[in-house]
Amino acid sequence: MQLVITAILARLLTPDAYGVIAIATVFVAFFSMFSDMGISTAIVQFGELSEKDYGALFFFSILVSVAISGLFCLCSFGIGAIYGNPLLTPVCCALSLVLLFATLNMVPNGLMLKERRFASIGIRLVVATMISGIAAIVAAFLGAGCYALAFQSVLSAFIVFLWNVLSRPIGCINCHFLSPLKKIFSYSFYQFGFGMVNFFSRNADNMMIGRLMGPVSAGFYSNAYKLTTLPMTAISSVLGSVIQPYMVERRDDCDRMFSGWLRVTKALSLIAAPLTAIFFCGSSEIVAIVYGAQWAESAEILQMLSWGIYAQMVGNPSGAFFQSLGKTDLMFKCGLVNTLLSLAALAIGLAANSLTVIALFMSASFCVQLIPMFYFLVSKSLGKPASVFLGFIPEIVIAVLSALVCVLSSSFLSEVAFLRLMEKALIILALVGIGYLASGQIRYLGLNRGTC
Repeated sequence: MQLVITAILARLLTPDAYGVIAIATVFVAFFSMFSDMGISTAIVQFGELSEKDYGALFFFSILVSVAISGLFCLCSFGIGAIYGNPLLTPVCCALSLVLLFATLNMVPNGLMLKERRFASIGIRLVVATMISGIAAIVAAFLGAGCYALAFQSVLSAFIVFLWNVLSRPIGCINCHFLSPLKKIFSYSFYQFGFGMVNFFSRNADNMMIGRLMGPVSAGFYSNAYKLTTLPMTAISSVLGSVIQPYMVERRDDCDRMFSGWLRVTKALSLIAAPLTAIFFCGSSEIVAIVYGAQWAESAEILQMLSWGIYAQMVGNPSGAFFQSLGKTDLMFKCGLVNTLLSLAALAIGLAANSLTVIALFMSASFCVQLIPMFYFLVSKSLGKPASVFLGFIPEIVIAVLSALVCVLSSSFLSEVAFLRLMEKALIILALVGIGYLASGQIRYLGLNRGTC
């Protein structure tokens, strides 16, 4: 559904409009770190918190929500001045409402996850996406420009908060929040620290491209990057939100935790490998189908970024395992190393003054970031050898060879974008399927659950 909404909006709005929102969203993401501060995941982790504690934390979130949204609105004047774009000021002020609702949502959302109300969460996602998406399309059609995208974000945040607070009402609201904050401080502190360093790892590219290369370039890059996050959002991020509520009960059994991590990560690896190959080989067709002709410049950027899809999908659930183990300190250290790698890659790309080079080096940094993830999670947290990574090499090799065959056969394929993409996908999936069967990797996709 989100893909359909994105495709329609991309044909109604310009790259410049998307660029303005991309820049504003970076700063929203920065302030969003303070809107949660690790409290939501701490609620899932700590079973000793009472209903009175939840009420106190919710009261604390009310105070923080007003402060953060107000501060962001004030900072919007500086953001507009720094980027030399006065449109950023009212857009950021409008997006301050996202921070308001997101902060109010940290306790209700944590309780929804803790109580494993995944069916309700899934329905909530569909409803929020559909209503906010339709509203944004109508606004864009009426000429709202970038405000249509801002309205979409605000409405979605409001619906999610309203859904959660109605589904899981919070009683005993009180102002005694210091006691529960002390209980979760050490856990939440490192969770917040990880969020801080991870912000720069994930958003520095959009921030610097918008500042140095302008909103149009930011729009092309941002929309290409959004496409690479679709598989991660649809698969691994959903798994990540489900993992912690279940695995927290096994946090003292490293063998069971490792077995669960290996099963999830290996399955994701087998899915991510062919998806990466499809995105790399079909980047032009994907951009043409989803965004339309005016976004052609995003195709080469998407092709370079596609190499990072595998790494991001495989690495995404690691945070939930760090949290379940109570190892948010090691998660923070891992995030710090990854941020340094991302900033180094971005610096090289910016020096070349090329969106394609930036995309290539950012993608390479995502792949390298698997090394500290395996070290801090597998070796340091679970006490297993990091050499377990060698078990993921077969699907990588199979996917690379399949992509090579697809590229070599591209001259024989249809000229129609949709048909051409389907043909490329079929070639890759067929070759990968044969490779998985021949190498025995197919058993890790759940056909033999005892193998991991």
